[in-house]
Amino acid sequence: MSISPTGHPSGINKTKLEFLLRNTLSGTWSVYLEILRMFLDDGPRSLRTIEDAWQDQELDTVIDVSHRLRSNALNIGADRFAWLCSRIEELGRAGNWSQHNELVSDLRTECICVISALRIEIANAEKQSEAA
Repeated sequence: MSISPTGHPSGINKTKLEFLLRNTLSGTWSVYLEILRMFLDDGPRSLRTIEDAWQDQELDTVIDVSHRLRSNALNIGADRFAWLCSRIEELGRAGNWSQHNELVSDLRTECICVISALRIEIANAEKQSEAA
């Protein structure tokens, strides 16, 4: 699967979120909200795990957590976040620590954008689900 480094200004690809809700979940608001909230909780926690594991040079943890986080990010349309996770995973597999600081800093910044966008999306989705 090819992941582009280009992100969306909001941190989230709204077209992918719409696809997730309409096609994958058949418009089921409760499941949609649960998926978004899970990333809201797990994203920052996993980022800290990657940072700690990278600092301790625990390659297996870096690879496993970045892979899982990338998959979760792709599900919610956080394309740039997913791309950064993919790069961290690739470098971990190669045992290359040279770009760690830059990538993790970029991932941290992107995480802030994604979390902010998710909070807005969750608030909007809650309103729409109540109206449905």
